[in-house]
Amino acid sequence: MKTKKIILALAIVFALALGCDNGGGDSTEKPSVPQPATITQANGLGFDGTVKISTSDKYLNADWDEVVASVLTAFNAAYTAASAPSKGRFVSVFNKDVGAEIVLVNNLANNWEVRDGEFRTLYLKTGSITTAGYSAAVQQMSGNSAQVGKASPAKGGVFLARATAPEAPGTGAQRYLIPNFAGVPCLSGYAGYGSGNVDYGL
Repeated sequence: MKTKKIILALAIVFALALGCDNGGGDSTEKPSVPQPATITQANGLGFDGTVKISTSDKYLNADWDEVVASVLTAFNAAYTAASAPSKGRFVSVFNKDVGAEIVLVNNLANNWEVRDGEFRTLYLKTGSITTAGYSAAVQQMSGNSAQVGKASPAKGGVFLARATAPEAPGTGAQRYLIPNFAGVPCLSGYAGYGSGNVDYGL
C-alpha cells in the first residue's frame, strides 16, 4: 500500500514538473503583423470621423502602438494647420461611414501614395510619418486622383570653384568651396579676387 502511495506521489510530482514553466522556454515576443487600429474622435482623432491605420509589416506590440500614436499626432497636426476648405476634405474623406484608411509601408518608394482605384487608402512610408504632406494627399483622395508625394530635392549644393586671382598674393589657380544656394547665381569676381569659374559640382 505504501509503495502504491509513493508511486502515485511521484507520478503527481512528475506531472506537475512537466506542466510547470521554469523559465527555460522561449517566451520572448516575436514581431508579427499587428491588428489594424481604428481611431475616432472618441480615442484621439482631431475631428468627427474615423481612420483605420494598418500595415502588412511586422512589429512588436509596443512598437506598433508607438507608430500608431506618431501617425495620429502628425495627422491631427496637419488637420489643425489646414485651411477651412482643406479641413472639409479631411472630414469628407475620413467620414466615419466611408472606411478610409492609412496603410503604413516600410519600403514604400515615395513619402505617400494615392493609387488609382484606391482613393480611400493613403499609403504612407513609415519613415515619412512626421514629414508627409497629409493635406496634399487628402486633396488627391478627395478628388479621386492618383498621385504620389516625393521627397523634396535638395535646395542647395556645394560647388568646387576655381578662381584666378592676380591681385592676391601669389599667382595661379586657387580652389574655394562656394555654397550654391537655390535662386542665387554662381559667383564671379568674389572677395575682390579676379574672376571665378565653376569647376564642377558635388
